[in-house]
Amino acid sequence: MNGQQPTAVITQQGSTLRAVALSADAGRCEILSAKQARLSETNWAQFAAECGIPAPLPRESTDRKLIAGFDSSSVVFSRLEVPAVKDEDLAAMVKLQAESRLPLPADKMQLAWRVCRESAGKAVVTVAAGRTERLAKFIDAVRPAQPSAILLNAEGTVRAWLQCFGGSRSPAVVISVEAWNTSVCLAEDGRLSNAVSLDIGAEDFIQAEDTGQKAELTERFIQDTTRVLDLFASATARDIPVHVLSDETSTIAEIVYALSAANINAVAASARTAGIGLKTSLTADQLYTYRTAIGLGLLALDEQQHTLHLFDRLYTPAGSEQKALGLLSLKKAAAIAAAALLLLVFVSYAMDIVSLRAIEKSINAQSGDITFAQLKKRRQLVTEVARQRQQTDVLKLLTRVNSVEAAGVLLNSIEYKRDKPVKIIGEAPGTDLLYKFQEALIKVQGVSSVTIQSAPQDAKTKKLRFTMTFDYKSAGRAEPLQQKKPEPPGTQSQKEQQ
Repeated sequence: MNGQQPTAVITQQGSTLRAVALSADAGRCEILSAKQARLSETNWAQFAAECGIPAPLPRESTDRKLIAGFDSSSVVFSRLEVPAVKDEDLAAMVKLQAESRLPLPADKMQLAWRVCRESAGKAVVTVAAGRTERLAKFIDAVRPAQPSAILLNAEGTVRAWLQCFGGSRSPAVVISVEAWNTSVCLAEDGRLSNAVSLDIGAEDFIQAEDTGQKAELTERFIQDTTRVLDLFASATARDIPVHVLSDETSTIAEIVYALSAANINAVAASARTAGIGLKTSLTADQLYTYRTAIGLGLLALDEQQHTLHLFDRLYTPAGSEQKALGLLSLKKAAAIAAAALLLLVFVSYAMDIVSLRAIEKSINAQSGDITFAQLKKRRQLVTEVARQRQQTDVLKLLTRVNSVEAAGVLLNSIEYKRDKPVKIIGEAPGTDLLYKFQEALIKVQGVSSVTIQSAPQDAKTKKLRFTMTFDYKSAGRAEPLQQKKPEPPGTQSQKEQQ
């Protein structure tokens, strides 16, 4: 942290905007100011101007640093362990493994990841994923303020705990109770390693009408937290300390007491004004109120900190020469994208860690075309796909098939079994394009004996729903299959009729 221009951070939590301004000089940070306002009475650009950070002209933004914080309750975090390989192979492996855990097709998601550590030939990776549509809506809201970067609130929560709430570099769980949700974060080496959002917040406890309702709410909170801790325990010790960020109100005290009574190693972590390496005139209550924004500001000032840049493919700051990839960031819509290969991935990472009501609420909010029943029905299949993807040859196969360009051709599924041909099922606008895809696939390294088994025309879409097989390296049959032309549109093979 060298002498830098002041950094401003704005976060939105519920219907409230909060902003802080920080500066750093000779390794020491100072919190210059803090301000909040109701979103119903202002907007991002107006609020930024009120805080003394008006939007610059596009070519004058070099020295201006405004960070926008994104609510992490709509972000799915996961933690992967994959073989430690070279960067390009690691990126493909992480992407495929991460997408197999997520509730949306890849063309509707954005991914960001970082390696936490490497040891014994394994790499532990933290992954963040968000629905592209939701990220784009947030960009539309903050774009008039022209932020220089958009960061995830959960990362700010962990950094604030580390520096303002007595945190350490040792593994710990950090719980931040917001108004209507609770962020449960796994912190390792002082940064975010994993996170889950629960759909219970402080206001739920405050507004509980009677003792019975509060008891029921508390029990569900304990159960959900326990499931999250069980998930985190797969990577850390089961008795890992749990730090609940506290404003020293009765609500937080009751939550800590309830967790402790359930044999959870929970303690209250109150904000500190002294000995935290920060120069500030804010009170402990103010440090708690602005904790997320302060944490994001400290991250922005730390040039050595690698954050999860979930918005980089969608948002380009004013004055930046970087070109945003836009909503169709994975490939051109006409290409056979990774999304097409991953029709199988209808599984929610949160399935094993939060209550059924919370899962359905999350799914309904994020995707109207995916039901909870579908997730459960396909879970077993996806687990098998994820297992197969651990194998290096399957990873390379998916990567190579994904590289084939064929306008309008989309793949719905891919079946890989040892000692048998690979089978892919998809759809094509017409026979000519299907043949072009077949010819392009033949040229893929390791692929041979590409055969169109059938290609009947769908009565509704008028597209050809084809089944194609091919040999891949030594995994396919030794004898090549006979090449066949697709059947005329509207017909079906005897095998499909049976």
